[in-house]
Amino acid sequence: MHTTRILDKIEHKLQDSSYAREELLSDLNDLLSYVTAIYPLPNLQTTADVVALIGGDSVALPDDYHSNLYRVENTTNAKVCKIVFNFKVLASMHDGLTVAGSVGDVAAENGFLHFRKAPTVNETLKLYYNKKPTTLLDTVSSFADCLPNHLHDPILVSYVLYDKFSEIEDGVEGKRNNTIFYWERFMVGMQNLQTFYPNTSLQNIYQRFAKGSLPQEMKSGGYLTKQENG
Repeated sequence: MHTTRILDKIEHKLQDSSYAREELLSDLNDLLSYVTAIYPLPNLQTTADVVALIGGDSVALPDDYHSNLYRVENTTNAKVCKIVFNFKVLASMHDGLTVAGSVGDVAAENGFLHFRKAPTVNETLKLYYNKKPTTLLDTVSSFADCLPNHLHDPILVSYVLYDKFSEIEDGVEGKRNNTIFYWERFMVGMQNLQTFYPNTSLQNIYQRFAKGSLPQEMKSGGYLTKQENG
């Protein structure tokens, strides 16, 4: 469904001219960014090379990086890098020191790919990740093509209507008929999205533990996790 049609459907069901079309379009783009961050979609998978410079410890992630760094290959030494939970874990694994050697462990955080060890020659790292979705425009040639077409209405239309009706119906006695309806419709749409793409590549992160269970933040987000003693 093209973006103009999506906006037309939202306006028709909303019946409230106080919401400018430009605002609804902005909400659609924010929503698409959110949906594609919490559930990485196959159509957004891409690769890019970055260079770990001699003696360095980090490099900027690609401009189009969005989420779900699920594989990193050191093509200089033909080895796969271990993706660790965050920079804190990476620093702990290497005692916080930048020791000279080949890049083998990485962590994506705050727009950077942090790595250990510090290479003695420039090393090329091939990143596999999900890129940002294309910005939607109010035209018939603009599509949220990363999402299956049959889910545009239950996900995109429903969430924007839920968001607006939650404002309109706020404080109204017996309120939230529309709010609840569109929220439930959105949630069904998200469930159907996961059913449609049940085996998409998800980040497999590594966390070192002396003992105990995975922390709560590793259990959430829909990503695969691995517990290894270290």
